[in-house]
Amino acid sequence: MTENEAAIAEIASSQLTDPGEPEQIFLNVFAACTRIGSEDGPYGFSSIPVPVLEAALSLCPEAPQANIIRDRIGG
Repeated sequence: MTENEAAIAEIASSQLTDPGEPEQIFLNVFAACTRIGSEDGPYGFSSIPVPVLEAALSLCPEAPQANIIRDRIGG
């Protein structure tokens, strides 16, 4: 992992009770940045833990779905 990727994974993992491997955490964050679809449902933003969404905003603040993520986490 790059230094930036590790920092993004740390943002998410610092608030998760069972974070798992940093590489997988980063991939989950990256997936939130590229996710398109409904906010709800089994693969929607409502199924993604808030720390992962917060890390996604750090990684991709200008992504098309960034406003959806901000609304979801109340930021």
